[in-house]
Amino acid sequence: MILELTDMAPTGESMGRLDGMVVFVPYALPGETVDVEIVHRRRTFARGRLVGIVRSSSHRVQPPCPYFTVCGGCEWQHIEASQQLIYKSRAVKEQLSHIGKLPDSVVQPCMAGPLVYGYRNHTQLAFSPSGALGYRRARSWQVVEISQCLLVDSHLNELIHEINHIGTPLRHHLEQIIAEHSPGDLRELHLRYGVHTTEWQVMVEWQDNQLSVLDGHIPIHEHIDGYMFVISPGSFFQVNTHVASLLISEVLNALALQGDESVLELYSGVGLLTVPISELASSVLGVEQYPEAVQDARVNLVSRSNARIIQADVNSALDLAEVHSTRWSAIVVDPPRSGIPYGTLMKLLELQVPRLVYVSCDPASLARDAHVLSTAGYELTHVQPLDMFPQTHHIEIVAVFTHQVGFALHAGRP
Repeated sequence: MILELTDMAPTGESMGRLDGMVVFVPYALPGETVDVEIVHRRRTFARGRLVGIVRSSSHRVQPPCPYFTVCGGCEWQHIEASQQLIYKSRAVKEQLSHIGKLPDSVVQPCMAGPLVYGYRNHTQLAFSPSGALGYRRARSWQVVEISQCLLVDSHLNELIHEINHIGTPLRHHLEQIIAEHSPGDLRELHLRYGVHTTEWQVMVEWQDNQLSVLDGHIPIHEHIDGYMFVISPGSFFQVNTHVASLLISEVLNALALQGDESVLELYSGVGLLTVPISELASSVLGVEQYPEAVQDARVNLVSRSNARIIQADVNSALDLAEVHSTRWSAIVVDPPRSGIPYGTLMKLLELQVPRLVYVSCDPASLARDAHVLSTAGYELTHVQPLDMFPQTHHIEIVAVFTHQVGFALHAGRP
Protein backbone atom coordinates (compact mmCIF):
# COMPACT_ATOMS: atom_id res chain seq x y z
CA MET A 1 0.00 0.00 0.00
CA ILE A 2 1.01 3.64 -0.47
CA LEU A 3 1.52 5.50 2.82
CA GLU A 4 2.31 9.09 3.79
CA LEU A 5 4.79 9.25 6.66
CA THR A 6 4.35 12.10 9.12
CA ASP A 7 6.56 11.60 12.14
CA MET A 8 9.52 9.75 13.71
CA ALA A 9 8.68 7.27 16.48
CA PRO A 10 10.76 6.92 19.67
CA THR A 11 11.88 3.54 18.29
CA GLY A 12 13.63 5.23 15.34
CA GLU A 13 10.98 4.13 12.84
CA SER A 14 8.94 6.53 10.74
CA MET A 15 5.19 6.65 11.29
CA GLY A 16 2.12 7.02 9.15
CA ARG A 17 -1.60 6.38 9.63
CA LEU A 18 -3.93 4.04 7.80
CA ASP A 19 -7.64 4.06 8.68
CA GLY A 20 -6.80 5.44 12.13
CA MET A 21 -4.13 2.81 12.77
CA VAL A 22 -0.48 3.79 13.29
CA VAL A 23 1.94 2.08 10.90
CA PHE A 24 5.66 1.96 11.79
CA VAL A 25 8.10 1.80 8.88
CA PRO A 26 11.88 1.36 9.44
CA TYR A 27 14.47 2.93 7.10
CA ALA A 28 12.08 5.66 5.97
CA LEU A 29 11.72 9.36 6.86
CA PRO A 30 8.88 11.68 7.87
CA GLY A 31 7.61 13.57 4.82
CA GLU A 32 8.16 10.64 2.49
CA THR A 33 5.51 8.81 0.50
CA VAL A 34 6.37 5.13 0.50
CA ASP A 35 5.21 1.77 -0.78
CA VAL A 36 4.80 -0.48 2.25
CA GLU A 37 4.02 -4.13 2.86
CA ILE A 38 2.34 -4.82 6.21
CA VAL A 39 4.27 -7.59 7.96
CA HIS A 40 2.89 -7.36 11.51
CA ARG A 41 -0.56 -6.19 12.60
CA ARG A 42 -2.23 -5.57 15.95
CA ARG A 43 -5.49 -3.89 16.86
CA THR A 44 -4.08 -0.35 17.17
CA PHE A 45 -0.83 -0.47 15.19
CA ALA A 46 1.02 -2.27 12.42
CA ARG A 47 4.60 -2.59 11.26
CA GLY A 48 5.48 -2.30 7.60
CA ARG A 49 8.39 -3.28 5.36
CA LEU A 50 9.67 -0.57 3.05
CA VAL A 51 9.15 -1.80 -0.52
CA GLY A 52 9.81 1.41 -2.43
CA ILE A 53 9.95 5.20 -2.17
CA VAL A 54 7.35 7.13 -4.15
CA ARG A 55 8.45 10.58 -2.95
CA SER A 56 11.78 10.97 -1.18
CA SER A 57 12.72 13.33 1.65
CA SER A 58 15.37 15.98 1.03
CA HIS A 59 17.08 14.64 4.18
CA ARG A 60 17.64 11.19 2.69
CA VAL A 61 21.26 10.24 1.90
CA GLN A 62 22.87 7.16 0.40
CA PRO A 63 23.92 4.75 3.21
CA PRO A 64 27.63 3.95 2.88
CA CYS A 65 27.45 0.53 4.57
CA PRO A 66 26.72 -2.59 2.45
CA TYR A 67 25.07 -4.24 5.47
CA PHE A 68 22.65 -1.41 6.23
CA THR A 69 19.03 -2.67 6.67
CA VAL A 70 20.44 -6.24 6.85
CA CYS A 71 22.31 -6.33 10.17
CA GLY A 72 20.69 -4.99 13.32
CA GLY A 73 23.29 -2.37 14.21
CA CYS A 74 22.19 0.86 12.50
CA GLU A 75 18.78 2.36 11.76
CA TRP A 76 19.59 5.85 10.49
CA GLN A 77 22.40 5.72 7.92
CA HIS A 78 19.82 6.91 5.35
CA ILE A 79 19.35 10.21 7.25
CA GLU A 80 21.77 13.13 6.92
CA ALA A 81 23.70 13.71 10.14
CA SER A 82 22.31 17.19 10.89
CA GLN A 83 18.74 15.91 10.61
CA GLN A 84 19.49 13.03 12.98
CA LEU A 85 20.31 15.63 15.63
CA ILE A 86 16.95 17.32 15.07
CA TYR A 87 15.05 14.05 15.40
CA LYS A 88 16.90 13.21 18.61
CA SER A 89 16.16 16.57 20.26
CA ARG A 90 12.55 16.22 19.17
CA ALA A 91 12.33 12.71 20.68
CA VAL A 92 13.54 13.99 24.06
CA LYS A 93 11.03 16.86 23.94
CA GLU A 94 8.14 14.57 23.02
CA GLN A 95 8.88 12.05 25.77
CA LEU A 96 9.27 14.74 28.42
CA SER A 97 5.99 16.31 27.31
CA HIS A 98 4.00 13.10 26.79
CA ILE A 99 5.28 10.93 29.65
CA GLY A 100 6.74 13.52 32.00
CA LYS A 101 4.00 16.15 31.55
CA LEU A 102 6.80 18.73 31.54
CA PRO A 103 7.56 21.74 29.32
CA ASP A 104 9.97 20.98 26.50
CA SER A 105 11.41 24.50 26.29
CA VAL A 106 14.36 23.49 28.50
CA VAL A 107 15.59 20.93 25.91
CA GLN A 108 18.62 22.21 24.02
CA PRO A 109 19.60 21.24 20.46
CA CYS A 110 21.36 17.88 20.38
CA MET A 111 25.13 18.29 20.67
CA ALA A 112 27.23 16.37 18.13
CA GLY A 113 30.67 14.85 18.56
CA PRO A 114 33.45 15.11 15.98
CA LEU A 115 32.74 11.70 14.37
CA VAL A 116 29.58 10.29 12.79
CA TYR A 117 31.38 7.09 11.72
CA GLY A 118 34.29 5.22 13.28
CA TYR A 119 33.39 6.46 16.75
CA ARG A 120 32.81 3.23 18.69
CA ASN A 121 35.60 2.03 20.98
CA HIS A 122 33.77 -1.21 21.84
CA THR A 123 31.71 -3.70 19.87
CA GLN A 124 30.16 -7.12 20.44
CA LEU A 125 30.07 -9.65 17.61
CA ALA A 126 28.59 -13.10 17.14
CA PHE A 127 29.85 -16.06 15.12
CA SER A 128 28.00 -17.34 12.05
CA PRO A 129 27.71 -21.11 11.45
CA SER A 130 30.77 -20.85 9.16
CA GLY A 131 32.82 -19.29 11.97
CA ALA A 132 32.90 -15.75 10.56
CA LEU A 133 32.20 -12.68 12.70
CA GLY A 134 29.01 -10.73 12.29
CA TYR A 135 26.06 -8.94 13.86
CA ARG A 136 22.62 -10.37 14.48
CA ARG A 137 19.76 -9.30 12.25
CA ALA A 138 17.17 -7.06 13.87
CA ARG A 139 14.71 -9.16 15.91
CA SER A 140 16.56 -12.34 14.99
CA TRP A 141 19.30 -14.71 16.17
CA GLN A 142 20.58 -15.05 12.61
CA VAL A 143 24.12 -13.71 12.15
CA VAL A 144 24.99 -11.42 9.23
CA GLU A 145 28.65 -11.96 8.35
CA ILE A 146 30.69 -8.75 8.02
CA SER A 147 34.18 -7.82 6.89
CA GLN A 148 34.08 -4.45 8.66
CA CYS A 149 31.78 -2.13 10.60
CA LEU A 150 31.72 1.56 9.72
CA LEU A 151 30.71 2.55 13.26
CA VAL A 152 33.80 1.15 15.00
CA ASP A 153 37.30 2.59 15.23
CA SER A 154 39.55 1.52 12.34
CA HIS A 155 41.80 -0.41 14.75
CA LEU A 156 38.83 -2.62 15.70
CA ASN A 157 38.19 -3.28 12.01
CA GLU A 158 41.78 -4.48 11.75
CA LEU A 159 41.05 -6.96 14.55
CA ILE A 160 37.85 -8.10 12.79
CA HIS A 161 39.87 -8.67 9.61
CA GLU A 162 42.50 -10.72 11.45
CA ILE A 163 39.96 -12.84 13.32
CA ASN A 164 37.99 -13.54 10.14
CA HIS A 165 41.02 -14.95 8.29
CA ILE A 166 42.04 -18.55 8.86
CA GLY A 167 45.70 -18.96 9.77
CA THR A 168 46.33 -15.63 11.47
CA PRO A 169 47.80 -15.86 15.02
CA LEU A 170 44.71 -14.29 16.60
CA ARG A 171 42.34 -16.61 14.74
CA HIS A 172 44.47 -19.63 15.66
CA HIS A 173 44.45 -18.62 19.34
CA LEU A 174 40.66 -18.18 19.25
CA GLU A 175 40.17 -21.62 17.69
CA GLN A 176 42.31 -23.16 20.43
CA ILE A 177 40.22 -21.51 23.16
CA ILE A 178 36.94 -22.57 21.54
CA ALA A 179 38.17 -26.16 21.12
CA GLU A 180 38.54 -26.44 24.90
CA HIS A 181 34.81 -25.83 25.37
CA SER A 182 31.51 -27.26 24.14
CA PRO A 183 30.19 -25.74 20.88
CA GLY A 184 27.29 -24.03 22.66
CA ASP A 185 29.44 -22.40 25.34
CA LEU A 186 30.50 -19.40 23.23
CA ARG A 187 28.12 -16.43 23.19
CA GLU A 188 29.92 -13.41 21.70
CA LEU A 189 33.26 -11.79 21.03
CA HIS A 190 34.01 -8.36 22.52
CA LEU A 191 36.52 -5.96 20.98
CA ARG A 192 37.64 -2.85 22.90
CA TYR A 193 40.08 -0.07 22.03
CA GLY A 194 41.62 2.83 23.95
CA VAL A 195 41.32 5.69 21.45
CA HIS A 196 43.90 7.87 23.20
CA THR A 197 46.17 5.09 24.46
CA THR A 198 46.00 2.66 21.47
CA GLU A 199 45.58 -0.25 23.88
CA TRP A 200 43.22 -3.00 22.72
CA GLN A 201 41.50 -6.08 23.97
CA VAL A 202 39.80 -9.16 22.50
CA MET A 203 37.44 -10.94 24.89
CA VAL A 204 35.33 -14.07 24.63
CA GLU A 205 31.96 -14.03 26.41
CA TRP A 206 30.65 -17.44 27.44
CA GLN A 207 27.03 -18.47 27.98
CA ASP A 208 27.46 -18.06 31.77
CA ASN A 209 28.27 -14.33 31.15
CA GLN A 210 31.92 -14.83 32.07
CA LEU A 211 34.56 -13.01 30.02
CA SER A 212 37.95 -14.43 29.01
CA VAL A 213 40.59 -12.12 27.59
CA LEU A 214 41.88 -13.74 24.43
CA ASP A 215 44.53 -11.19 23.54
CA GLY A 216 45.60 -7.61 24.15
CA HIS A 217 46.08 -5.50 27.26
CA ILE A 218 44.68 -6.43 30.69
CA PRO A 219 43.24 -4.05 31.68
CA ILE A 220 43.15 -1.34 29.05
CA HIS A 221 43.44 2.38 29.81
CA GLU A 222 41.74 5.41 28.30
CA HIS A 223 42.79 9.03 28.55
CA ILE A 224 40.05 11.69 28.50
CA ASP A 225 40.50 15.41 29.26
CA GLY A 226 43.68 14.81 31.20
CA TYR A 227 42.21 11.98 33.28
CA MET A 228 43.47 8.40 32.97
CA PHE A 229 40.96 5.58 33.42
CA VAL A 230 41.63 1.89 34.06
CA ILE A 231 38.95 -0.30 32.44
CA SER A 232 38.74 -3.99 33.33
CA PRO A 233 37.19 -6.51 30.91
CA GLY A 234 33.82 -6.62 32.66
CA SER A 235 33.50 -2.90 33.38
CA PHE A 236 31.20 -0.57 31.48
CA PHE A 237 32.69 2.44 29.71
CA GLN A 238 31.06 4.88 27.30
CA VAL A 239 31.44 3.58 23.73
CA ASN A 240 32.10 7.02 22.20
CA THR A 241 35.29 8.42 23.72
CA HIS A 242 34.93 11.87 22.14
CA VAL A 243 31.34 12.36 23.31
CA ALA A 244 32.29 11.00 26.75
CA SER A 245 34.46 14.11 26.97
CA LEU A 246 31.42 16.27 26.16
CA LEU A 247 29.44 14.37 28.80
CA ILE A 248 32.02 15.19 31.47
CA SER A 249 31.92 18.89 30.51
CA GLU A 250 28.11 19.01 30.59
CA VAL A 251 27.90 17.36 34.02
CA LEU A 252 30.54 19.70 35.46
CA ASN A 253 28.76 22.72 33.97
CA ALA A 254 25.48 21.51 35.47
CA LEU A 255 27.02 21.08 38.92
CA ALA A 256 28.70 24.53 38.84
CA LEU A 257 31.03 23.47 41.66
CA GLN A 258 32.80 26.16 43.73
CA GLY A 259 35.09 23.90 45.76
CA ASP A 260 33.18 23.47 49.02
CA GLU A 261 30.47 21.03 47.90
CA SER A 262 29.80 17.43 48.93
CA VAL A 263 28.57 15.37 45.97
CA LEU A 264 26.86 11.97 46.04
CA GLU A 265 27.20 10.00 42.80
CA LEU A 266 24.95 6.98 42.22
CA TYR A 267 25.72 4.29 39.60
CA SER A 268 29.26 5.68 39.45
CA GLY A 269 30.88 2.91 37.36
CA VAL A 270 34.65 3.15 36.87
CA GLY A 271 34.60 6.82 37.88
CA LEU A 272 34.23 8.58 34.51
CA LEU A 273 32.40 11.41 36.31
CA THR A 274 33.71 10.77 39.84
CA VAL A 275 37.30 11.61 38.93
CA PRO A 276 36.65 15.07 37.40
CA ILE A 277 34.07 15.90 40.10
CA SER A 278 36.67 15.13 42.78
CA GLU A 279 38.95 17.81 41.35
CA LEU A 280 36.33 20.53 41.83
CA ALA A 281 34.29 19.46 44.87
CA SER A 282 35.28 19.25 48.53
CA SER A 283 34.25 15.58 48.64
CA VAL A 284 32.51 12.97 46.51
CA LEU A 285 31.06 9.60 47.45
CA GLY A 286 30.38 7.13 44.64
CA VAL A 287 28.05 4.14 44.80
CA GLU A 288 28.54 1.20 42.41
CA GLN A 289 27.45 -2.43 42.78
CA TYR A 290 29.63 -4.27 40.24
CA PRO A 291 32.93 -5.44 41.80
CA GLU A 292 35.11 -4.96 38.70
CA ALA A 293 33.88 -1.41 38.21
CA VAL A 294 34.43 -0.65 41.92
CA GLN A 295 37.97 -2.00 41.71
CA ASP A 296 38.67 0.14 38.62
CA ALA A 297 37.16 3.24 40.23
CA ARG A 298 39.32 2.87 43.32
CA VAL A 299 42.42 2.66 41.14
CA ASN A 300 41.29 5.67 39.13
CA LEU A 301 40.76 7.63 42.35
CA VAL A 302 43.84 6.39 44.21
CA SER A 303 45.49 9.83 44.32
CA ARG A 304 42.31 11.66 45.40
CA SER A 305 41.84 11.62 49.15
CA ASN A 306 38.50 13.47 48.93
CA ALA A 307 36.81 10.70 46.90
CA ARG A 308 35.53 7.30 48.00
CA ILE A 309 33.57 4.44 46.42
CA ILE A 310 31.03 2.21 48.22
CA GLN A 311 30.32 -1.19 46.69
CA ALA A 312 26.57 -1.61 47.05
CA ASP A 313 23.40 -1.46 45.01
CA VAL A 314 21.98 2.05 45.03
CA ASN A 315 18.76 1.12 46.82
CA SER A 316 20.67 -0.37 49.76
CA ALA A 317 23.24 2.43 49.82
CA LEU A 318 20.48 5.02 50.30
CA ASP A 319 19.66 3.31 53.63
CA LEU A 320 23.18 3.80 54.99
CA ALA A 321 23.59 6.15 57.95
CA GLU A 322 26.48 8.04 56.38
CA VAL A 323 24.38 8.83 53.32
CA HIS A 324 21.59 10.23 55.50
CA SER A 325 23.89 12.07 57.88
CA THR A 326 25.70 14.03 55.15
CA ARG A 327 24.32 17.30 53.85
CA TRP A 328 24.79 16.78 50.13
CA SER A 329 25.17 19.76 47.84
CA ALA A 330 24.27 17.75 44.75
CA ILE A 331 23.52 14.25 43.52
CA VAL A 332 24.63 12.82 40.17
CA VAL A 333 22.83 9.74 38.87
CA ASP A 334 23.68 7.67 35.79
CA PRO A 335 21.30 4.69 35.97
CA PRO A 336 20.89 1.89 33.41
CA ARG A 337 18.47 2.28 30.49
CA SER A 338 15.53 1.25 32.66
CA GLY A 339 15.98 4.32 34.87
CA ILE A 340 15.71 4.52 38.66
CA PRO A 341 13.31 2.05 40.35
CA TYR A 342 10.38 3.83 42.00
CA GLY A 343 11.27 2.76 45.54
CA THR A 344 14.87 3.87 45.07
CA LEU A 345 13.70 7.21 43.71
CA MET A 346 11.55 7.70 46.81
CA LYS A 347 14.60 7.16 49.04
CA LEU A 348 16.61 9.60 46.96
CA LEU A 349 13.91 12.24 47.35
CA GLU A 350 14.11 11.99 51.14
CA LEU A 351 17.58 13.56 50.96
CA GLN A 352 16.07 16.77 49.49
CA VAL A 353 19.34 17.72 47.82
CA PRO A 354 19.33 21.18 46.18
CA ARG A 355 20.57 19.98 42.77
CA LEU A 356 20.20 16.70 40.92
CA VAL A 357 22.04 15.93 37.67
CA TYR A 358 20.50 12.97 35.86
CA VAL A 359 22.47 11.25 33.06
CA SER A 360 20.23 9.04 30.92
CA CYS A 361 20.45 6.95 27.77
CA ASP A 362 16.68 6.57 27.40
CA PRO A 363 14.27 9.51 26.98
CA ALA A 364 11.25 7.47 28.13
CA SER A 365 12.67 6.33 31.48
CA LEU A 366 14.09 9.81 32.06
CA ALA A 367 10.68 11.35 31.40
CA ARG A 368 8.99 8.88 33.78
CA ASP A 369 11.44 9.68 36.58
CA ALA A 370 11.32 13.42 35.78
CA HIS A 371 7.56 13.38 36.35
CA VAL A 372 8.06 11.87 39.83
CA LEU A 373 10.78 14.39 40.62
CA SER A 374 8.61 17.30 39.48
CA THR A 375 5.74 16.26 41.78
CA ALA A 376 8.24 16.18 44.67
CA GLY A 377 9.41 19.77 44.22
CA TYR A 378 12.19 19.44 41.65
CA GLU A 379 12.11 21.77 38.69
CA LEU A 380 13.61 20.56 35.43
CA THR A 381 15.77 23.51 34.40
CA HIS A 382 18.06 22.26 31.62
CA VAL A 383 18.22 19.26 29.30
CA GLN A 384 21.19 18.67 26.98
CA PRO A 385 20.97 15.75 24.52
CA LEU A 386 24.32 14.38 23.31
CA ASP A 387 24.77 12.34 20.13
CA MET A 388 26.67 9.48 21.72
CA PHE A 389 25.40 7.01 19.08
CA PRO A 390 25.30 8.49 15.54
CA GLN A 391 23.49 6.47 12.84
CA THR A 392 21.10 5.09 15.48
CA HIS A 393 18.10 6.58 17.29
CA HIS A 394 19.84 6.15 20.67
CA ILE A 395 20.92 9.21 22.63
CA GLU A 396 22.66 10.31 25.83
CA ILE A 397 21.01 13.05 27.93
CA VAL A 398 22.09 15.30 30.78
CA ALA A 399 19.10 16.67 32.71
CA VAL A 400 19.39 19.19 35.55
CA PHE A 401 16.84 19.43 38.38
CA THR A 402 16.81 22.05 41.14
CA HIS A 403 14.82 21.67 44.34
CA GLN A 404 12.27 24.38 45.06
CA VAL A 405 12.88 25.71 48.58
CA GLY A 406 9.96 25.14 50.93
CA PHE A 407 8.31 22.52 48.73
CA ALA A 408 7.07 19.64 50.90
CA LEU A 409 8.17 16.14 49.95
CA HIS A 410 5.32 14.45 48.15
CA ALA A 411 5.43 12.25 45.11
CA GLY A 412 2.97 9.79 43.67
CA ARG A 413 3.31 7.16 41.00
CA PRO A 414 3.05 8.64 37.49
